[in-house]
Amino acid sequence: MAGQKIVIRKSAVGDGLTDQSGALLIGLTIVEIIENGNVEPGDEWGLFRLTDDGLAAYKIGAEVAAGIMGLKIGGEPAVQEIVRYMTENQAKEARNKFPVDERNRILIRSVRPKNNP
Repeated sequence: MAGQKIVIRKSAVGDGLTDQSGALLIGLTIVEIIENGNVEPGDEWGLFRLTDDGLAAYKIGAEVAAGIMGLKIGGEPAVQEIVRYMTENQAKEARNKFPVDERNRILIRSVRPKNNP
């Protein structure tokens, strides 16, 4: 799955991290999760629905959200693929047609074509 890209870096002045006294915190390890950061030419775009357990896990934090696509809870995947599209815009348009409650549990992810693992 193409999906997220995880970037580990050190904090810098531009991040604006401060301690309680207001002093800048530089050099702390920061983990950034970039959704669909590993898109490659020819990737398709899939809509994935978070299960009830998957949605609860997704809300825990960035570390869990980063691995949600491969997460299994009680032996079952935390997400279920709904449909694929050729472009990101098609996937976004399809997602926007869902009611808001449902839309909040649908992820758009770049994925390798099924016929090209």
